[in-house]
Amino acid sequence: MNRLVLILIVTVFLFSCADKVTKGGTGIETTNSISGVLHKEDGAAATYTEVSLRSSLYVPKDEYLTKLGVSPDFVLYDTTDNEGVFQFIVTDTGTFIVEAFVTDTSALLHPVQKKDSVPIDIGELTAALTGSLSGVVFFPQNESGKVLIQVIGTRKYALLDSGVVDFSITSLPQGMYILRITGVSPYRDPVEINNVVVLSGEITADLELTVSNAQTGGIKGKLAFPAGQTGRADIKLVESDSIIVPDSLTGMFEIVNLKAGRYILLGWGEKPFRDTVRVTVDVSWGEVTENIVLTLGSPVSGIVRGQVTLPDNQTGSYSVWIIENGRTVVPDVVTGNFEITDLDSGFYTLQAWGVKPPRDTVEYQVEMGWNQLVDTVLLKLGVPIKGGVSGTVFLPDGQSGSLRLQLENDTAVYTPDSSSGVFAISSLDSGKYTIKAWGVNPPRDTVSKQVEVQWGITTGTIDILLGTPLPGEIKGIVTMPEGQGGRYFVALEDDTVFVNVDTASGVFSMTELDSGEYTIQAWGIQPVRDTVKQTVIVKWGSVSDNVTLVLGAPVTGSITGNVWFSAAKRDSVIVKVSGENVSAVTDTAGDFILQNVPNGYHTLLAYKMVSGSDTLRQDSIEVLPQKVTGGVEFRFKLKALIVDGINDHDWEQISINVIAILEGSGNFVVSRSTSPDTSAVASAWDSWTPDYSAYDVILLNYNSPDLMDNTLYSWPQAVKDDFEAYVNNGGGVVALQSSHFIHGDWSPYVYMMGVGQYSLTEWQGYELTETGEPYQILVNKSSPATQNYEQHKIQVILSSHPITKGIPEYWLHTKDYVYGGLRGPAQNMTVLSCTWDSAGEHNKPVDWLVDYGKGKIYNLSIGYVDSYTGNTAMQCAGFQTMLIRGAEWVASGLVSYDVPADFPTETAVSIRDNLGSK
Repeated sequence: MNRLVLILIVTVFLFSCADKVTKGGTGIETTNSISGVLHKEDGAAATYTEVSLRSSLYVPKDEYLTKLGVSPDFVLYDTTDNEGVFQFIVTDTGTFIVEAFVTDTSALLHPVQKKDSVPIDIGELTAALTGSLSGVVFFPQNESGKVLIQVIGTRKYALLDSGVVDFSITSLPQGMYILRITGVSPYRDPVEINNVVVLSGEITADLELTVSNAQTGGIKGKLAFPAGQTGRADIKLVESDSIIVPDSLTGMFEIVNLKAGRYILLGWGEKPFRDTVRVTVDVSWGEVTENIVLTLGSPVSGIVRGQVTLPDNQTGSYSVWIIENGRTVVPDVVTGNFEITDLDSGFYTLQAWGVKPPRDTVEYQVEMGWNQLVDTVLLKLGVPIKGGVSGTVFLPDGQSGSLRLQLENDTAVYTPDSSSGVFAISSLDSGKYTIKAWGVNPPRDTVSKQVEVQWGITTGTIDILLGTPLPGEIKGIVTMPEGQGGRYFVALEDDTVFVNVDTASGVFSMTELDSGEYTIQAWGIQPVRDTVKQTVIVKWGSVSDNVTLVLGAPVTGSITGNVWFSAAKRDSVIVKVSGENVSAVTDTAGDFILQNVPNGYHTLLAYKMVSGSDTLRQDSIEVLPQKVTGGVEFRFKLKALIVDGINDHDWEQISINVIAILEGSGNFVVSRSTSPDTSAVASAWDSWTPDYSAYDVILLNYNSPDLMDNTLYSWPQAVKDDFEAYVNNGGGVVALQSSHFIHGDWSPYVYMMGVGQYSLTEWQGYELTETGEPYQILVNKSSPATQNYEQHKIQVILSSHPITKGIPEYWLHTKDYVYGGLRGPAQNMTVLSCTWDSAGEHNKPVDWLVDYGKGKIYNLSIGYVDSYTGNTAMQCAGFQTMLIRGAEWVASGLVSYDVPADFPTETAVSIRDNLGSK
């Protein structure tokens, strides 16, 4: 058991690090040796038994392996004496194997390590019981061959001939081995199987060994021409049908994937042909046989002779051509005989054709052999190829018609292409011809042209220009209803060319007309009149007169549009067509329609029924017959009145600012009504009676100096009554910031404001919730009045309303006072925007709408102006936009002022320098 373990360990070690031992030593005399005593399995001396000493790996001698350059490893042999002693003289160091096959069933495989130049006595060795290996070899599909199976570390192997697949290797000492299988004929790369176990007295069977693909051989060489000669040549293996074409410049060639064996190479010239040369080449497995030279001889050529013939009684010149090489020969002009020399072996196509006159080509196939004469070629030419003439018949610009052609002294008539005038006449003999061309419908004079035709040629680009046919004419008159005039047109139906008509008499004439049936049409253009038509027959060269076209009454259109004006007064505007007896009055929506407007361009005038009002004008309004011209819009400036005079704010500067902002928008004309001051007598107050009814919107810039509860400077009752009537009847009001502090004792006014700085004891307070949409007004809570002079972030909470539509949800207003803790009835209120004070405690309204009677009040709580704050709050582009849009809405129910590009953003204010000064 210990010996088996030793063999296995040493064997694995030898597989990984075997050093080559060179036979014959170092050349220095030495008595270094490896010796020992060999015993049989029963312990008796193994006398006269062959013992070998070799390196750890072993390759057996084989003629195929030797041819491939594979040599056996170093092997020394000795025979034991009558006591079983053996000895090897070894000068090299390294690992060696002592091997002996004592009987058919016992053997020795013993490793020896020689480290220096001293004798080694192994001692007594005993052969052990052996085992064996058996199995089958598998080849790649459709392959077979001779293979060598080696047991690495032993001299045991099996060499299988072609067709044999079963193998057996006997007398192997017990151990673990590596099997290596190598293709010998053909050569195949080695394949190894590791860890093959052999047990004493047993057969390790059913081993499966698969060999790799065979490595084929090849041939490399050169095909050579005689000195100074070139050409095309091919090479062929006798054993194969494939042709190998050498490199056209060097003549080098290579043939691969050949099995071992003897081959015959054939080489021959193609162009020109050269006799075949033969070379015999031996090919070994996995090798390339090089430097094979095939030297070709000189070319071999042939000759063709023949005759070209013409039809009886015909003469002319002709040529013969060989298709394969492009050579042309000219036969004898009398006999037609020709000869072509220096032809390679092969098939040729001869062509012959007439030159003067031209004749169709005839062909003849010839098979040539090298150095052969073919003299039976006969090429029969046919009749000459006739010529022709082609060209174009032209008509004067813009004319058309049917055309004809004829050759003089010929009965045949030709028709050119109907669209292009192109013609072609073929099959003409060589000579001079006269071509005649004329018009058929309409008729045109005949034009002749001389042309010369040659054999086999079509004489092209023959241009013939025909003259103009004699036209017809139509004369007539256009009439209109008695007493009516205007402009009109006369034209042929589907014709874009209008006819000149005498404006006084209506007489017209149409000239240069072809013969045929025409439809004449006439229609009015200023004013438009319906089209009338009449059919007229025209003949070539004649005049068709007495044509009368009677036009009817003018055809009118209409104009629709809208007048942008005060919501309560849109039905009081007259719109008129200037210069025409056509007018209309706007309806309650400001819409109008003008009927029976003559076609053409008109000027429209719009003015209010109130005397002395402005007149608006729209020019170049086009009206088409039986069409509606829509979208005409008139925009009256809205009349605004600022009520001011008493205020704890800088009311004079506020009024100046409001006028600059509203009139700067282009949509307002602003007036002021200033109340008496605080020192005025009662009679001055009695004479102050603002006429609210004359205005579209009232702007309130008024409060009491003592603010909420002081009624000392409240308006006179008559002024209050007029104001309430104005609002009840649909008037529009803009309440500026300071106007939310007055008339606390005047209940209708407080309801118009909705909320303001009113009595804490008389009115409930409110605030806006922060919990969701929409914001709701709470009327059951009181809050103290608060204000802070600071920037305010404003939130739009009703973005769908026309005033706030398009304004960012959040925008930054400049420093301003915004009042909180407002009180009032808070009825019929719609809050549009809100903000917070710096403490974040009160959600304060910025602007809101109140419906009162038929009127609308727009409340704006920003825009504080005094000597301390200056105009900054009213210079804000956001404040100005809201003021303009709010005033438009309460005055007209519409908003036309767009959100400007400089409107504030959520993080940046926007200040304008567009206000006046006191």
